[in-house]
Amino acid sequence: MAGTVLERLSGKKLAILCLILFISQIICFLIGGLIAPEPSNVQQILATTCFDKNKLFSNSGNNGSFIYLRPSQKSNCIPFDLDEFTSDEELTKYSTKHNIQADNVIFVFQLPLPKDRMDLDMSRWFNSMLTLLMVDIEYRKDIELTSKYIRIEAKLAYRNKRDKPDQWTLMAHSLQDRLLKCHIDENSKIEGYYYNCSTLPFFELGNVHHDFYLVNLRLPTHPGSDINTAIGKIKDIWLVEIHQNGGFTRVWFSLKIVWFPVILALTIWFWNRVVTSSGLNDGKRSETYESGSVAVKSSPSLLEYTILALASAMTLLNMPVDVFSLWFDMPYMLFFGDIRQGIFYVVLFVFWIIFCGEHLIDDVPRNRLSAYWKYLIGVGSACIFLFVFELCERGIELKDPFFSIWSTEAGTRIAISILSLSVICMACYLVMLSHLIYRVFANVSKKRLLLPAMNKSVKLKYQGIMYRFRFLMSATCACAAMTVAFFLASHVNENSWKWDLGDSRSKQHGGGYAPALQYASAFYTGVYGMWNLYVAAVLALYAPSRKTKMDDISEEQECIEINNNQNHYDTSNSSNAYYPKSNEISALTSFLRKENID
Repeated sequence: MAGTVLERLSGKKLAILCLILFISQIICFLIGGLIAPEPSNVQQILATTCFDKNKLFSNSGNNGSFIYLRPSQKSNCIPFDLDEFTSDEELTKYSTKHNIQADNVIFVFQLPLPKDRMDLDMSRWFNSMLTLLMVDIEYRKDIELTSKYIRIEAKLAYRNKRDKPDQWTLMAHSLQDRLLKCHIDENSKIEGYYYNCSTLPFFELGNVHHDFYLVNLRLPTHPGSDINTAIGKIKDIWLVEIHQNGGFTRVWFSLKIVWFPVILALTIWFWNRVVTSSGLNDGKRSETYESGSVAVKSSPSLLEYTILALASAMTLLNMPVDVFSLWFDMPYMLFFGDIRQGIFYVVLFVFWIIFCGEHLIDDVPRNRLSAYWKYLIGVGSACIFLFVFELCERGIELKDPFFSIWSTEAGTRIAISILSLSVICMACYLVMLSHLIYRVFANVSKKRLLLPAMNKSVKLKYQGIMYRFRFLMSATCACAAMTVAFFLASHVNENSWKWDLGDSRSKQHGGGYAPALQYASAFYTGVYGMWNLYVAAVLALYAPSRKTKMDDISEEQECIEINNNQNHYDTSNSSNAYYPKSNEISALTSFLRKENID
């Protein structure tokens, strides 16, 4: 067996390679920390209350069916400011005179906000947009808040720079119920104080393709129904808009453009090495060890196939198809990106299981996927649960961006149950993976007992191989820890708004809070670089080596040396002479699969 590059590479070349990988990892962290801005930007927009005198909201179609604010000189909004009325009697009198009802009071949001009296526009570099609503409900003794739900009817439209001021195009029109969770302390039940209400998920866009966005929202009522009749006195509605920073998107796309050809080239090189060493391209077949003859692999091993799958998943994740969203409207990119990320997670977790399992001592034939079914159940179950959640959330959002699985109590329970089950499955997987890693390290430590009785050259060879393997396993553990941290950080940060986490989200005066993202850019770019460097290292170091000798020790001499040392420890088992199996890709795997020493 020729072994792998990890085992055959000289110490000097291996040290240079490790130094290059380490410097590259530091650069990835520095790019995020020094060059990229924060990943996300949050802005809060106070709704402008308008009187829909001409019932534009009820009109179907595009032009002329929206109330807009800017350009201000051409705005068709008739302001209806509740703060202008000093008493409820004055408000009632004015509403009766002008026939103002709840159905023709429209809350208008226009994105983005102007700055320094200049109208800004949204950038396609923003990549995605998530919005939520914060409702300011004033406490009144005569107007109780008893309803658990608030019904929202909303229209989302867009306009580009070249369009006319009133040329708004409808994107979505939806009628949604949102779970209204509000409370107020007993000592705060004073008129003029506000309820503390949780945020309401509003809409999400997978691509910010247009220059301006407009939201018209109303709280409809229905005769003979209590819908929106027991929601208290609403003073203001705030829109929280969260988008990815354009500067961070540029850095992220640049990293993908750099890493994609690197991993693709290494993948092609690795598989060419595997095919060449296996003899598949010249029709060779394997031979068994008889009288010390050398075996030739008939086909790639399971570990080599898994490395190829890992590299392919990394290549798919690196593929910079997101760049096309700068020219084309691709609302499915957020969903597609999550699917790619999920595929990479699954393949990476499976690779760790098989990588550890290939270095265990037991009687289980390991060169097939079915041997790991107990470990793969956790990965498969978590994958299924998360995929179902993804379909329920962002899959439906492709048709209706206002849909949210968190909008009702039942949907919230289902979402939390799905995520909890996936977390439990992943926890079981991590426990089993930790157990496997422990067994592998114990296995290597136990095999070190054979080294003192070996020939000096053979001893030095396997000492070096074991040291290199321990180093790679330590890197694997670090990669696993950072991957879990990245998964939790990205998902918790995204869903914390929907779960209403944190005690600082107080809306007594329409205030909100922004997630702490000071070091998020460095963390995200660093972990993304770590994934690519880890895959690149596995491809480079676990490719079959073309060297046939190391330190002038032939494979036949190594087998004789191992068998002599085995007989030294257990003379009753002398018939169990060891020769490498055809599916073993490394010298360390061959050495570890030697029968255990009692």
